[in-house]
Amino acid sequence: MTKGKKGKLGKDNLGVPQYPYTVAPKTLRSFLEQAPKKPKPPKVTSSTLKTWGYKSGNDASILRVLKDINLLSSSGEPTQDYADYMKTGTGAAVLGKLIKTCYEALFQNITNPEKSSNEELRNFFNI
Repeated sequence: MTKGKKGKLGKDNLGVPQYPYTVAPKTLRSFLEQAPKKPKPPKVTSSTLKTWGYKSGNDASILRVLKDINLLSSSGEPTQDYADYMKTGTGAAVLGKLIKTCYEALFQNITNPEKSSNEELRNFFNI
C-alpha cells in the first residue's frame, strides 16, 4: 500500500502522490464491475486489460490502484482479496474494507468523503 514517499529528513517529496489514483476512473469502475463476471486470470497486466477491451494507453493506470488497494500483488497476481471480491454477495464489502484501509487517513479526517465538497477533498489531498 502506498502511503507516500519520504525524502531526506522525512519530508514529503513534492509531486509524489501519497494515495493511489488513476487517470481512467471510468475504466476502473468498469473493471470492478466486470471482474466478478470473468474467470480469475493468473495475472492482470496491460495485456489482460486489452483482452478485456480496455485498450487506451491510460487504462493501464488502473493497475497501480488495484495493486495499492491489494486486489493485485505487486507482480499483478490476483490476491485472496481479489478472489473474495469476485464472490457474489461479498464483493462490495471486500472492496469497501480495502478502500478504507488504503485511504485510512481520509476516513479518519472526513466523516463522509463521498458527500464531501470538492474543496474539502482538495484540501485533504493537498491538490
